[in-house]
Amino acid sequence: MGFLENLFGDQSKAKGAEKAGKAAPQNRTAQRDNNADSKEHWNHIMCPFCFKTFSHEEVAFRSKTFFSEESINEVELRIAEKEALQEHDPMLVSQLENMKRYSLKKDVSYSSFWRTMVGDENYALDEYSEYPIIEAYSSEVTNKEYDEDGFLSAIVDGSGVRTDHKICPHCHNILPRSYGKNKIKFMSVIGITSSGKTVYLSQLMRNLGDLLVPYNISVMYSDEAYKFMEEKVVEKGEPLPIGTVIEFVPPIYFDLTNSISNTKTTLVLYDIAGEVFKKAERVVRYGPFIKNSDGILILVDPGQFPQIQALLKQANVFPDSLAGSRSAQPGMVVDAIYNAYMGGKSGPSEISTAVAISKIDMLMNLEYPTGDQVLPPTSSIRKPVVAEPGGKFNNDQYSNVNADIYNVMHINNPALHTKITNNFKNYGYFGVSSLGCGVEKLPDTGLWTPKETPNPIRIEEPILWLLNQWKLIK
Repeated sequence: MGFLENLFGDQSKAKGAEKAGKAAPQNRTAQRDNNADSKEHWNHIMCPFCFKTFSHEEVAFRSKTFFSEESINEVELRIAEKEALQEHDPMLVSQLENMKRYSLKKDVSYSSFWRTMVGDENYALDEYSEYPIIEAYSSEVTNKEYDEDGFLSAIVDGSGVRTDHKICPHCHNILPRSYGKNKIKFMSVIGITSSGKTVYLSQLMRNLGDLLVPYNISVMYSDEAYKFMEEKVVEKGEPLPIGTVIEFVPPIYFDLTNSISNTKTTLVLYDIAGEVFKKAERVVRYGPFIKNSDGILILVDPGQFPQIQALLKQANVFPDSLAGSRSAQPGMVVDAIYNAYMGGKSGPSEISTAVAISKIDMLMNLEYPTGDQVLPPTSSIRKPVVAEPGGKFNNDQYSNVNADIYNVMHINNPALHTKITNNFKNYGYFGVSSLGCGVEKLPDTGLWTPKETPNPIRIEEPILWLLNQWKLIK
């Protein structure tokens, strides 16, 4: 007996030990509150994969009723045996038709999406991708379940089997169960070569719940976020996680709840490697993720600035771990991001764009040949992020950081600075460090690990700034 049979039992019958109990009635109009405006976005839910829209009542589901090829063959054989005896069994024929409807088969829409995205139509982001599909409005649905607010959460098929396995009705990619109930913000995090984006994201996710407490925001993590943190561990004595491969990284979801305004927002985060922008065909694939973003965070390795690199080497704080490929140049990536978002339009983009110099701790004690420090001794970069009273964004601290990084960019990479100022109308500069300490090689493997217990520096500030731009915090 295979995995699917083990999961749902005997394949000669309609599958699913999980029979539906008493479900909510299909018509929930009378049960919904009068605050229609707060639910208007339920009718315009944007898929985080194909970016087509649908209503929560138009979402599709993967059925948990299914039949194996073996069980279908058995019924076909029984029908053939009866026909050989010139017997006709309408009920058996009807049963076969129903079994074929609920048979396991390749999903054409799903396969087509992944063939275009990663060049592999057998890409298995959803292990149930061959399960039957049922649209929520289909006549096959015998009942619908809604949550306490009237948001569609599950359906019951004609066999009485319940499913809450939601998928996009267009590309058939899997969706979180409550996806679309909250308003959605899309954010792309793009790391230019050697910027340490993967380490940054791991540290950000691991600490996000605590970092947002001063702003009256609680965080609910998705399975995708937990998986990322489990696979990308950042600890002293443990190898630092490797960077993002070029292949597609599934969206990572967070539900943010503001306890003061009682508003909830789903943040969809895209982890995009800067190397994606080295080839035109990859830019075409990933362009929609940038074009549909509400905000962008670009991480830049200070070692890519020739003068900074020379100073780091002179100060003996430029380890081999930073001497990676320099082929994905920051300016090239910024141009590609701009072109992907604007889609041929001219003028500066209005998307909120945070540009952060990573590994900022390496610049703390660095001096120019003139004797001036790269970062002023009084810079707010040297201090922890502090919320304003009432959980407000600290604009004074941010303005100081923005000005100091502005000067670093202007002095050390004026071409990149000019591209950013010309291409993005609403941008902010930041300095972050995911580790707050140096790195060393593990003696047994030669892989890099933090020298000390990591103590991140200002990793939350770019995110806070974006939340402020989106008016999710004041």
